[in-house]
Amino acid sequence: MEEVAGNLNLPLYGVKVLLEAGLSLELVWVENNKFRLTKTGWFILCDELTRVNMDFTNNVNYLGMFSLIESIKTGRPAGLKVFGNWPTVYEGLSQLPPHVQKSWFEFDHFYSDYAFPEIMPVVFRNNPKLILDVGGNTGKFALQCAAFNKDVKIIILDLPGQLAKAALNISSAGYEERIDLHSINLLDHSKTFPQKSRHYLDEPVSRLFFTGGYFRAFKPLG
Repeated sequence: MEEVAGNLNLPLYGVKVLLEAGLSLELVWVENNKFRLTKTGWFILCDELTRVNMDFTNNVNYLGMFSLIESIKTGRPAGLKVFGNWPTVYEGLSQLPPHVQKSWFEFDHFYSDYAFPEIMPVVFRNNPKLILDVGGNTGKFALQCAAFNKDVKIIILDLPGQLAKAALNISSAGYEERIDLHSINLLDHSKTFPQKSRHYLDEPVSRLFFTGGYFRAFKPLG
């Protein structure tokens, strides 16, 4: 323990607490008076999926979990008050503290970065000309579509804060002429989806939802 504390320039007591906790959690084990990583410990340190999930839990969810009982009783996101006074986290997503935003997007993008390339052939099986990307967030899916098919046009629907980030990404990729942005609160059911795009005034719109981890394609509007 003294060697570990010295290498890390940390108090011996703090290192002892962490290593003893690591032993009980089977993150480390002792061999010949040396602490060694277990497989679990290696994944905690080195596996990207593990890191992304743990950072999301710690930075996004942890403080809010103290209000879980209140949320269950009232049906409201009571724990959201640790970050701000919004009806849902989506209204405040663009205003979250930088480290919280970073954990949110790393969690979100970790899964989508693997999924999007694999579903492109499915999305374009029927050669859609115009797609609504409902809840398009920072525009990652729309950009994948634009890169996959040189003719498709896309409309991203989301809140203004998310669309501002999407606009920057779209501009950087050079797809401003093929991707439109439409500001809408998707939880407000009185709002209607756009029926047409500035690109294809007479083209029926195909809708694509990303819900519950699955893409759901619907017939063209109209």
